[in-house]
Amino acid sequence: MNIIKINSQEEADKLADADGNIIIEGHIEIGNFYLRVKGHLRASGCIEAGWGIEAGEGIEAGGGIVGQYVFSFFFDVRAKTIKTTKLPFWRQYYADMPPMKKYREAILDERNCWDTLKAMITPAEAQKICKWNGWHWIVRAQLEMFLCLKTIHTIDARAQARTRAMSATFSEQPITAKAS
Repeated sequence: MNIIKINSQEEADKLADADGNIIIEGHIEIGNFYLRVKGHLRASGCIEAGWGIEAGEGIEAGGGIVGQYVFSFFFDVRAKTIKTTKLPFWRQYYADMPPMKKYREAILDERNCWDTLKAMITPAEAQKICKWNGWHWIVRAQLEMFLCLKTIHTIDARAQARTRAMSATFSEQPITAKAS
């Protein structure tokens, strides 16, 4: 399988086509950089970035997705596994969520780094927070990893099916670019 290796943020930024899509047959490995696209991000292999992975539309990998966080504006993430250590979104988002009510003031206080906030939450509280049924599965998975309940999340096929039903599909599009 082909591998695209990116060694600078500039190279990562230039990877997208004119429509803002990255569609690769093979693996994508980005060093300690962001991987951001306006459109779709799709690889037949794995997608790995040293920092965040963001797509304006959907993210799909034939293997796993590894990054500090994973974010799709359409909440359309498809892969076998995801592995993250940070949370997507902003402080206000988490402060407004019902299971985080106890930590609202601490979350909104920007003098508290995220690691400090994480240390405030016991494992039992972390499990209770993550069990709340209001989280989208992608956010729940990243919360579980951020709160050290899991190191990797295997994506449930039922969750992916719901995501596919709710979002525009792009997985049927043929892969048009090959890794060099």
